Amino acid sequence: MAAVCVVSTAAVITASAATETFSYTIDCVALEDKEYILTTNHLGEVSDTFTNYPTIYDGKTTSTVQASVYYNNWTNRTPIKIVTLQKNNPSYPSVNYGTLPKGEQGHYFYVSAGGGFKDTITTRNRY
Repeated sequence: MAAVCVVSTAAVITASAATETFSYTIDCVALEDKEYILTTNHLGEVSDTFTNYPTIYDGKTTSTVQASVYYNNWTNRTPIKIVTLQKNNPSYPSVNYGTLPKGEQGHYFYVSAGGGFKDTITTRNRY
């Protein structure tokens, strides 16, 4: 059975002189689900922030997610960052990928342990 990971098609994009922000919903329903989100025209320091109280599937209380970003026409990738999402936790887990060049980016999320998850992620580029 193939695993399915869904992304909402609606994204909120805001910008200011120093920060560009994209928000989108990821819905990875099972272990080993993965998803890419394509964003464009970024430059500077890049981070992803998850919301508090994510939905965790499969009767689990946590979801371990491997996160990274592809850039430079998908030829380079940031080191994988591990994020543990917890059910009923008021924190806002965040991942900082460092400074990346301007251009398209593919934000990659892979469920490596625990249950699948549904959460809204906000990508920020500070420049």
